[in-house]
Amino acid sequence: MHLPFKIIAVGQLKSGPEYDLFQQYKKRLSHVEIIQLKQSTKEAEEKFFLKHIRESDCIIGLDEQGKDYASIPFAQFLAAQLGTYKNICFLIGGADGLSDGVRQRCHHLLSFGKLTWPHMLVRGMLMEQMYRATLILNGHPYHRE
Repeated sequence: MHLPFKIIAVGQLKSGPEYDLFQQYKKRLSHVEIIQLKQSTKEAEEKFFLKHIRESDCIIGLDEQGKDYASIPFAQFLAAQLGTYKNICFLIGGADGLSDGVRQRCHHLLSFGKLTWPHMLVRGMLMEQMYRATLILNGHPYHRE
């Protein structure tokens, strides 16, 4: 199963360990579309997100108030979205998170647990989970319970 992913994020990765982690999974998931905005004001970020999302996208905002999944249920959730939507679009806000307007536009909110993560590190974590979900759905032994 091929999952059509898109990531729209505030901030641009620069060389370093976060960039390397992101690139490692980007090579494995070559079909992921990445759209980035340099750090900006909350209002500009909201316009940026709303400009790049489409009606055919399942919009998932990364947010501390979102649902926390285990990997297999997350993979199943993503696969289920493809019955309704063309793409799975993840939104990653800047250091202050997503605006209320963007959060309201999301179909789902996703959390990586109660811990606070640097938003640049979250990109690599998200890419790994997207990769893991793809392999779970394809029956590959990468994921171990």
